[in-house]
Amino acid sequence: MNTENRLLAVNRLTRVIKSLLSNDNGLFSTVAANNPWFTPEATTRMLKGVLDNFLAEHLLINWLAKYAPLSSVDKNPILGIVMAGNIPMVGFHDMLCGILSGYKTKVKLSDKDSVLIPYLLMAAEIEVDLVEVVDRLPSCDKIIATGSNNSSRYFEYYFRDIPHLIRKNRTSVAVLDGTESKESLGLLADDMLAYYGLGCRNVSTIAVPQSYNVDQLFEAIEPFESYQHHNKYFNNFEYTTALYLLNKEDFKSNGFFITRESVELFSRISTVHIRRYDELEQVYQFISLEDENIQCISTNIIDIEHPRKVSLGQCQQPALSDYADGIDTMEFLSTGQ
Repeated sequence: MNTENRLLAVNRLTRVIKSLLSNDNGLFSTVAANNPWFTPEATTRMLKGVLDNFLAEHLLINWLAKYAPLSSVDKNPILGIVMAGNIPMVGFHDMLCGILSGYKTKVKLSDKDSVLIPYLLMAAEIEVDLVEVVDRLPSCDKIIATGSNNSSRYFEYYFRDIPHLIRKNRTSVAVLDGTESKESLGLLADDMLAYYGLGCRNVSTIAVPQSYNVDQLFEAIEPFESYQHHNKYFNNFEYTTALYLLNKEDFKSNGFFITRESVELFSRISTVHIRRYDELEQVYQFISLEDENIQCISTNIIDIEHPRKVSLGQCQQPALSDYADGIDTMEFLSTGQ
């Protein structure tokens, strides 16, 4: 498929998403029935993010200008994508990279996210030789696979003879210095709790000064109070509360969210870990030690430098060039073609 047709396909995807955001005709309820974590609000948020951050024409033009011209050969290489299912359409960016890099893209969906992308491809009339949803990946020239740490070991072995990007479990951290405003903490609340905290870009650990009063975080997360009415989320909250009580853990709770003093990076659903520091140097050491497990560093502290640093509130607003794990997907796909 030639370059013009690929760009037209992306344009059709854009129009379909705009139409869905105006009237979903019950599709979002179908998505939620398939996976209760994917509420209509979560689906709407993801589609808006894709539309504004990935598919805006000026952003696409500037992004693509950094790479070699799109392939227009008749026999395009095959890209296999194994998608995760932790948040709605989490693999859309990989699929977009495949389309715009000149590949025939074969997508293996998670059963947790098996409604949205097939609908978009059908409604946008994306041809099978451009993107096809498959139950089993065929022989591929390159592979992008996302999963848990356990499944990544399987992927590494199974795709060992194929150029691949294998993505494992990651999470995000925030760093505060105590001068943050109420509004900034509200933005941090979004970093923690958007999509119920299920994404790798969600903050699971907050580094704070020794004297920091974490109670102010509970005021910041009040906009997410409705989470206590979400069955799966609240079941996790109640289970975690019972677990911490049985283990005599030191934690605080406001009835739907927990803060826990811990040096562990990953936290349970409905929980954020509080890691205290005396000097920022201790934070740098922590980040360096855990870097391969960290997706984003959310902070407004100017002195902190990191290639995946974002401002508070921006974790769930990735740009086209904010590649998962910091590895340039477009560069990976263009190498060796």
